[in-house]
Amino acid sequence: FGTVRANFVEGSSFSPASTVTLEVFDAPDGTLLFSDAAVPTNASGSFFRNLPIELAPGMHVRVTDNGTSEVKTLTLATLTVDSLQHFTDTVFGTAPPNAPVSVEVLGPGCSTTTTTTAGGDGRWSADFTGLCDLTRNHLPSAATPDSDGDETGAFLIPRRLRVSLVGDLIIGDGFTPNNTVSLEVLDAPEGASLFSNAAVPTDGSGLFSLIPPVDLVGGMHLVVTDNATGFKRELTLPGVTFDLLDIATDIAFGSAPPGTQLSVFVNGTNCDGVAETTSDAAGIWSVDFTSQCDVNALHTGVAIALDDDADETLAHFTPRVIDARLTPNAVQGTGFTPSDDVAVQIFDAPGGNLLAEDLAVATDASGGFFFNPGIDLVPGQHIVVTDNTSGDVKELTTANLTMTLDPVTDVASGTAEPGGLVSVLVFGGGCFFASAETTADAAGVWSIDFTSQCDVTADTDGFASTPDADRDLTGVNFS
Repeated sequence: FGTVRANFVEGSSFSPASTVTLEVFDAPDGTLLFSDAAVPTNASGSFFRNLPIELAPGMHVRVTDNGTSEVKTLTLATLTVDSLQHFTDTVFGTAPPNAPVSVEVLGPGCSTTTTTTAGGDGRWSADFTGLCDLTRNHLPSAATPDSDGDETGAFLIPRRLRVSLVGDLIIGDGFTPNNTVSLEVLDAPEGASLFSNAAVPTDGSGLFSLIPPVDLVGGMHLVVTDNATGFKRELTLPGVTFDLLDIATDIAFGSAPPGTQLSVFVNGTNCDGVAETTSDAAGIWSVDFTSQCDVNALHTGVAIALDDDADETLAHFTPRVIDARLTPNAVQGTGFTPSDDVAVQIFDAPGGNLLAEDLAVATDASGGFFFNPGIDLVPGQHIVVTDNTSGDVKELTTANLTMTLDPVTDVASGTAEPGGLVSVLVFGGGCFFASAETTADAAGVWSIDFTSQCDVTADTDGFASTPDADRDLTGVNFS
């Protein structure tokens, strides 16, 4: 059994507890590319060997049983697993025309196999409806036999594009490793070119990432060409949004072109919600996460729109948020107009005296900003941030919040507004990373025991935050 792109060879029913000689040629009777004269077999006569070369269709594998001198050969077939459509529970790929194909999926709650036959054009599909509810967490593979029962195998190594409309990040995977791709952004299919780069590098796994100097929006068209193979991948960006994650109802809302299939995720402490939905005729989508988690002001979300080739367009839930750090005395924000500026004013109380201001704090490409006010931030101060492009105003009255970490008991504790939600991160020292949420009691006291998550030491740092009703945050650092 030789596996293309996963680059290993395995075999069974050879001499037990012995060895085999494994040879790989570029073609039958061709040039030797790899050889190992002593690949061990186990007690049942099976062997497995990872290869330092990339297997490809047309290569010839020869295995000699060193105990019996029996020889088995296999010329690798053209076999691919191209995509998994979890909405239809179907796996797609290619094989030699009219060849039998065995398709297996492995993943949570499902490990099963079915068979199919490639068409005259070499394309095949395997429908797992009724056998398995496929998700992104399932790994499909396929195998096709030669006349002697030896098999060429392939795993899903999808060539796909993933584009985030927040942050304008383009990621591609499944392209030729350690090479380059050509990327072009057009204003529409067959439209005008907005950006191009003829040599975007790929890493050792065939992945690339790039943030173009273009604000990516729905309707734009991406063309990515693998410079080694000439393979071309195209994606027209759908205008997908994630507009609201409602704390009161646990419902997520957004928009997308009518009939768009979406996967929606909500994440945070005590919440890992995921659901699939389709936008309605008006282009609206919604998902009720009530049965999966109790949404709070600290939870985040992302909606992923899928096209027919499994390319993904991501829209993150990015509300306008003010984040005031009482330590180390800084004000930052997210969700404002990108690459522009905001006005930041700090008063000693709501309606009080002005303490500090900067009327043109720059925002970055994702709409975030950072402001050092040059004063001590304390509870009760009032912060007003105005988006200088839209005129939208956000306000935050800083809350009471303190934090300490005890390296003896592994407990984080402090004070907050009575009944206030507190989210805590600890990291460093004996804690690689741990997080938890709690609620301050009626006296405003809170504590979290991290014993089960990590060993807090004198070198462990921490961060605590508490949100107001509009998701704006008061935070403190502990170090």
